Amino acid sequence: MSTKASIQDYQLQAYVDNQLGVEERLELEQLMAEDSEIERQVQQLSTLKSQLKQAYADVSVPPQNLHQNAPKSFWSVPKSAAAALLLGVLIGSSFSTLNSNQAANSALVAQAAQSEKFIIHVDTDDQIKQFAAVQKIADLYQQKGEQIQVDVITNSEGVRLFDVNNASSEELATLLDKYPKLTLFACQRALQRASDKGEKINLIPQVQHDKPAVDAMAERLNSGWNYIKI
Repeated sequence: MSTKASIQDYQLQAYVDNQLGVEERLELEQLMAEDSEIERQVQQLSTLKSQLKQAYADVSVPPQNLHQNAPKSFWSVPKSAAAALLLGVLIGSSFSTLNSNQAANSALVAQAAQSEKFIIHVDTDDQIKQFAAVQKIADLYQQKGEQIQVDVITNSEGVRLFDVNNASSEELATLLDKYPKLTLFACQRALQRASDKGEKINLIPQVQHDKPAVDAMAERLNSGWNYIKI
């Protein structure tokens, strides 16, 4: 990330989401100081994400069949098409072409609404929210059948959900055995940061961790997957 030409949209997304490593973050901030266009793009992305969060905050969430102490999803399935639209545009498109892709974006919304593929995103080590994520997996398969694809993608402190010593590890193992189309994915960067701090995370063997979470989500959202944030 040493030149303007090497900057990718997903790196700007990762910066706004605080998912870059220290060195990458400092390099990008140096480029922002030197190039007003990069700074403008970051500010635009940050504003759009803030607007998206506010839009979801204004929409009521339907009741979830979760443990009585578990919180409701911040972004639930009925709202996932809109999430896929905005996040897919931000990650997969050039900022300069946001206003020229309305037809493609409409198709993406329709695709997500009909999709049987779901991302469950976890970025916290809060045990109640991690329990809610595991319960959401079970609920989706019970409601929609074993044919659906569910990918649980974790980043930041959320990668601890996949530690073999996590309170939910036994239930996750049961779900993995029961549903072949369930995939667990831990952010490569988050695992590296934990390792750099001397924090050992013993991952469940089935967990994939070969790329940053932002890349994994970008690939799926641009293919019309439904997005659920816990």
